[in-house]
Amino acid sequence: MKKKILRYIIMLMAITLLFFGVSIVDKLVETYQKDSMGNTIGFVFEFIVYCIAGMIFGVEKLISETKMNGHWKINLPRLILVGLPSFFVGMIVFLIFTFPINSQILTLSFANSNLFISFMQMLFGYILVTSFYKVEKISLTND
Repeated sequence: MKKKILRYIIMLMAITLLFFGVSIVDKLVETYQKDSMGNTIGFVFEFIVYCIAGMIFGVEKLISETKMNGHWKINLPRLILVGLPSFFVGMIVFLIFTFPINSQILTLSFANSNLFISFMQMLFGYILVTSFYKVEKISLTND
């Protein structure tokens, strides 16, 4: 019972720190976006922080997987079908500033929504962490 309460307190503190960190990052990105060079640095910094935030949401599953017996595997279809698109949508603003020639190709109607892009960055971090799992070895002989 004490372990559950301690775990809930740690998760509450982690979420509080996460929201505190996200608010600080938003302020830092706003200050960086005033410069033309700061745009790319700010967007990369924002991407990293939101990915870490998504990873924090999935770290409990990763910890439970480490306690299991077996060998590690990667859920590659999940990583490709969900992780890769969320990575590219999360990086779309950075791609637009980096490759201005292709900006008409990369601009999408949802790219103006900062909340959607932040969500996709967090989704990428979550998918990245939760795509690792353990599989028990199945022996074909009866021992």
